[in-house]
Amino acid sequence: MLIDSHAHLGSERFAADVDAVIQRGWEAGLSRVIIIGETTTVARDVARKAPGKLSFTAGVHPHEAANFDFDRDIPAIRSLVADGAVAIGECGLDYFYDHSPRAQQMVAFQAQLNLCAEV
Repeated sequence: MLIDSHAHLGSERFAADVDAVIQRGWEAGLSRVIIIGETTTVARDVARKAPGKLSFTAGVHPHEAANFDFDRDIPAIRSLVADGAVAIGECGLDYFYDHSPRAQQMVAFQAQLNLCAEV
């Protein structure tokens, strides 16, 4: 069984041809794809194209931590988990690129870890 555990099929790059991209994956031997999401519903909507074969996650990437808003993002992630997200992420710390200040990355990551423990 071949699983792509980190696909960005919710990206705008695939908006015009996501169905063809997914079909090529099946033809190449994929049996399941986990679409890495954010706090939007795009990954969820793509995953609904093939229930049981496509899954999605929800979270705030460390590069976006500078824009993290607890009162907006945690309820959005919680809602997506209730709506079928299989994991919280892509989240974590990225001290290589430092697109967001490290202190803000830590706040966003800790909030998401707390949500993981809760749900």
